[in-house]
Amino acid sequence: MTPLLLVPGRTGLVGANLLVEAGWDVVPLEATDEIAGAVRSATDVDASFVHDTFSSFCPLAAVSPTIKNLNLGEYGLEWCNAPAPVGNPLRSGGWALVHPDPADTAASLDVQAAGDDRLGWT
Repeated sequence: MTPLLLVPGRTGLVGANLLVEAGWDVVPLEATDEIAGAVRSATDVDASFVHDTFSSFCPLAAVSPTIKNLNLGEYGLEWCNAPAPVGNPLRSGGWALVHPDPADTAASLDVQAAGDDRLGWT
């Protein structure tokens, strides 16, 4: 098959993998010094805390049929769950966090803006 050139972010890398499995020759190209597009590990929030930037969609990968079909567990991937998988920093400091339990999310948001729990989030 004719080589196919891709610019890989994580989605591009998954696409490249699927094309290789379908018999295509794939040459991933990256315009920056690091692969994976905008997603990378950084310490820009705090020097003692490593986090992944631009990765709020990553928790969804665990339930993606495409990702499941890659059988990444065979290569050592282990999924883990953060206590609050998605958050947004607030200008005033602190974070607005989404927790797996809606009641926990409502309670944590009520700390940021007292009275919001009365809106019936849970």
